[in-house]
Amino acid sequence: MADKLARKRTASSKKPPKPTPVLETGWNPALYEQFHDLRLRPALDLMARVPTLPKGRVVDLGCGNGAAGPALSLHFADRSIIGVDASPEMLAQASDNGAYKYCELGDVRSWEPPKPPALIFSNAVLNWVPGHDTVLPRLTGVLRAGGVLACQMPDQHDAPSHKLAREVAAALFPDRFSTPRPLHVRDMAFYADLLDGLGQADVWTCTYVQKMDASREEHPVVTFTRATYLKPYLEALSETDQALYLAQYSREIEAAYPRTAGRALWFPFRRLFAVVKIPE
Repeated sequence: MADKLARKRTASSKKPPKPTPVLETGWNPALYEQFHDLRLRPALDLMARVPTLPKGRVVDLGCGNGAAGPALSLHFADRSIIGVDASPEMLAQASDNGAYKYCELGDVRSWEPPKPPALIFSNAVLNWVPGHDTVLPRLTGVLRAGGVLACQMPDQHDAPSHKLAREVAAALFPDRFSTPRPLHVRDMAFYADLLDGLGQADVWTCTYVQKMDASREEHPVVTFTRATYLKPYLEALSETDQALYLAQYSREIEAAYPRTAGRALWFPFRRLFAVVKIPE
């Protein structure tokens, strides 16, 4: 694939494609929100598996744009919901939805609550954080007795949507992306073994077959990954190189997830869930 892409890049340099507008550095709430329902469903499924809680607050750790906030405030109506995120752009939007008592800037790797919460709810954030063998025990350690840590992480590393993102980056820009991208999400057995030593553990995976609008001008899988998985690649590139990267990635995605006129596109997406209730 590297040779094929290198030849295409040489040819493209003679007549570059129309540049794609530069993506903002940081998170883009509007882009992320385009697939609101698809991103929210795993959060609802995780919420449904949270066991009985002690008294105390609920922390939405890595709350992003606050997509799960309204559901959390309904599900845990008698509790204060606190939003924590490292992105000012996302946190500004989360603060406006009325679901949170307050929102605060915080990094998952170092965040500590002022009071031990009853629940730390972490939806699609720990996949960005290394060292789960130490991060998860640290998070359970700040819970109230009998409290719960509930997390969901995309487990899509080997799927074409993610594998092609890495391959295209390494082939087009080997000087910048020759080092393999770190994989932070481990297998189910790792989480089952780790969390079983901390309390009552519940670990499972689910592959969501996501229905997408195939009539979009941009392939919907490209739009979906641009909001999240492609960020580290796009943020490292100039406007011209972003356009080259997205053009080639789009071609590869079209082949991996072909569209048929008049029909929906079905995009399988695997996610890993882990819940642990610590002793009272």
